Amino acid sequence: MSVTELISGMTVTNSNVSANMIHSRFFVCPVCGNIIHTMESLKIFELDLPEILEDKLKRIEKANLNSTAVYVPCNLANVSWKEKLLKAGYNKQCKTFGSLLGISYYLNKEDFKSLIKNISEVMSEGATICFDYPSINESRETKTN
Repeated sequence: MSVTELISGMTVTNSNVSANMIHSRFFVCPVCGNIIHTMESLKIFELDLPEILEDKLKRIEKANLNSTAVYVPCNLANVSWKEKLLKAGYNKQCKTFGSLLGISYYLNKEDFKSLIKNISEVMSEGATICFDYPSINESRETKTN
């Protein structure tokens, strides 16, 4: 499903059947334990506020862990994140997976819609994004937005 289909509001069924399990690789984040599945090598770009990334790097160092992620300090509510991501070595021609878990809770509705639109400008066809959002009964912000 493309980002354009996703934000159109139409119900779209994902019909991707192109994976081959022979090339599967699983990566486990040593910090949070999230499991990432990929069919090839994996390059991770992590975008977040500078103070959040600084704190994460201190925790990684304190735990004597290594990270191969490329950290990109930015504010996702500001469109300049795209330029920073590209300068950090992101190749928008590569098929990618983007995780936006926990992001919608911190952005107002218009900023989140803008973020999704901007993501579509840096991700190639066939790329995938994953995000969550609160239900109407979960938060005061949801009722506002």
